[in-house]
Amino acid sequence: MIKELNTRSAFVSSIFEQSDACRLYTFINSYSYLKLRHSNINASEFHGFYYDGLLMKIFMNIFFDKSINRISFDMTSLAPVVFDLSVKENKRVYFVGAKETEIVGFVGTIRVNYSELNIVGYRNGYFSGSQREDTLKEILNINPDIVVVGMGTPLQEGFLVDLKEKGWKGKGFTCGGFFHQTSKNLRYYPYWIDKFNLRWLYRLCDEPKLIRRFLRAYLIFPFVFTVDYYKLYFSK
Repeated sequence: MIKELNTRSAFVSSIFEQSDACRLYTFINSYSYLKLRHSNINASEFHGFYYDGLLMKIFMNIFFDKSINRISFDMTSLAPVVFDLSVKENKRVYFVGAKETEIVGFVGTIRVNYSELNIVGYRNGYFSGSQREDTLKEILNINPDIVVVGMGTPLQEGFLVDLKEKGWKGKGFTCGGFFHQTSKNLRYYPYWIDKFNLRWLYRLCDEPKLIRRFLRAYLIFPFVFTVDYYKLYFSK
C-alpha cells in the first residue's frame, strides 16, 4: 500500500487530459490508510492517490523527503477545480453516496452555486438487494464523464473499481464525507479553520461520534506507517 502511495501520485493539471482509459482518483488520510491496508482493493486500479489530512502529509514528507500538499475532494481543495472544469468543458457528472436527505441537499446546494454544472444523475450510497448492481448498470447506461462517490473507505473505492471493470471510461473520484458536509452549505469549514489546518478539530466538534475514529488513526497510524515504510525499504 505504501509503495502505491509513494509512486502513483497525480497532478491536478492532468486530471482532464484526453484519455480513452478510465481514470480513478482517491484521497488517503491516516484513517483510510488503515482501512485500505486490510481491504481487497487493488491499488493499481487507481490512476492517482492524493494525500488528505495533516498527519498523512507530515509522515509522507518525513519518510519520503517530499514537499507534499494536502489535497481532498471538498470545497477547500479539489472539488471547485473539478466543478469549474466540468462546466467549462461541459462534462456530465453523476454523484452517489451519503444518506438520501444528504445527497438531495448536496445536489440542491451545488445546483444553486454551479447552475451550469451538468448533473445527469445522483442517488444515496445505501444499497439493499440488487440496488448496487442496478446503480452500476444505470451509470454505465447514462455514461457520465465524471462520477463522484462518497461512501467511506473502502466501499467508495470498491464501487469505482467495479464501475471501471464493467467498462466505464470516465474519471472517478472518491470524496468521503463531502456530500454530508455540503448538504446545507457550500463551504463546510470556516475560513480561519481551513487556513490554520484545524479541519480535524472542527469535524470533531461538529461530529463527536468521530472521536473514536480519530483516536484510532492518530494512535495506530504512526506505528503502522513506520512498519510499512521499513518493510518497503528492506525489500528493495
